[in-house]
Amino acid sequence: MRNARALQRIAIILAVLFALSLLPVMAVAFYNHPRADDYTYGAVLRKVIDAGQGLPEAVAAIAAYVRSTYARWQGSFSAVVLFTLQPGVFSENGYWLTTALTLLPLLLGTGMLLRQLGKILHAPRATVVLIFLSLMTLSIQLVPDLNQTFYWFNGGCYYTFYYALSLMLLTGTLRICTDGKCRAGRTVLCMALAFFIGGGNYTTILVTLILLMLLLLALLVRKKPAWRQILLVMVALLTAFAINAAAPGNRVRAATIPRSMDAVPAILYSFDRAWVRVSGWFGWPQGIAIALFALLMWDFVGQCGLKFRFPLLKSALAYAIFSAQMTPSLFAMANVGPGRQIDIYYYAYGWLLLCWTFLWVGWLRNSSVGTKIDAALSHLTRHSAVIVAILSLALVLTLPSAHPTAGASPTSVAAAKALISGEAQTYHQQYTEILQTLRQPGEICEIPDVVVCPAFLNPLGLADEGQSDYWVNQALANYFGHQKVVKTEEKP
Repeated sequence: MRNARALQRIAIILAVLFALSLLPVMAVAFYNHPRADDYTYGAVLRKVIDAGQGLPEAVAAIAAYVRSTYARWQGSFSAVVLFTLQPGVFSENGYWLTTALTLLPLLLGTGMLLRQLGKILHAPRATVVLIFLSLMTLSIQLVPDLNQTFYWFNGGCYYTFYYALSLMLLTGTLRICTDGKCRAGRTVLCMALAFFIGGGNYTTILVTLILLMLLLLALLVRKKPAWRQILLVMVALLTAFAINAAAPGNRVRAATIPRSMDAVPAILYSFDRAWVRVSGWFGWPQGIAIALFALLMWDFVGQCGLKFRFPLLKSALAYAIFSAQMTPSLFAMANVGPGRQIDIYYYAYGWLLLCWTFLWVGWLRNSSVGTKIDAALSHLTRHSAVIVAILSLALVLTLPSAHPTAGASPTSVAAAKALISGEAQTYHQQYTEILQTLRQPGEICEIPDVVVCPAFLNPLGLADEGQSDYWVNQALANYFGHQKVVKTEEKP
């Protein structure tokens, strides 16, 4: 990349600004509180702590709960373990960790994979950093369902956290392939991570499995010895997935869902649903990001050693993998899933745009007209650092008009508004007063729900008065040791 030193300085400046943009996102988390299933699963460990028991009893209680859930509701065993470790269990002031435990792994997993791909493709470090910042800005600021990703532990850890782990696993497998020698420790670590992912959500499992299969096929075709290690990682993932899918509780849960689809129609329909997302999510920020990706890639794609043949076929394959994310939900529920699941589709959408840009820029750069285009654009590429800065600014300025959720603001803006208006603080005060009532002993506990609540934070979600058998009311009653929790009239 021309102007390499200037580009490095711009990358540093933009990285600092990106970090600053996350400050309100983290700051508002300190006013957040648990909700719904956080209390359902958190009650397991809460009872152990209230009884004054230690680590052995906690492990035994969690293991018993995983077995019970496996038999009566769902097979995602590793996820259920995580659900019981809801941060609010340990301290009512600790729920802010929810945001840290979803946001930071997402940043780390994306950064690790991009860094590894950059090494393989001989991309300059500043280029990798700038692509990372663009990708993460789109993923974080325009995430479709902010609450269910960064501010609700049960939803965020089941999808965003596992998605981040899959990126880390792919990074590890690529390192196995490029090390040139077998490293048993790294293979074992990847196998353990794959097994853990296999106990999570089916969307992440399926896409990870497809990518590992493609990697294994590429290694076999090229007769690379690392195929053995990748096969072991796949076996670990498949073993955990088999345990997950075989759970009797899955059939119990499926019986409560009114609609489902057969496998083949679900696969075919996923292509249609994927295109609805691909076309519907595209706007000015995505177009600017593609231009930024293309500019950053133009130089190094001509030197990375790839031939970039059949870009249309490879683009179709990338789209098929993107579409596959939606198949498990369509198969199980005849829809693409809740907001927390759609959020990981959106993260993958950024990768899809990046992949398509890479394939077509590489093909064009290495085609017969690539040299002519390079010469024609030489004046622009001499000022590439300035253009990168302008495009980055334009991307940020167009964010407010392009949110996938109608009427929603970019994540940092929404968080800052909640803090500046005092809405987050009022919500926290109301929730704290309700908690004081819930902690009082008694068979029946009467409480209101919070009246003031930012759209992305968590109300209690109680049922209307007279419906104390609603599952959220029951979860609160079980967590705090009551027979019933009854919703009373809300008082501003």
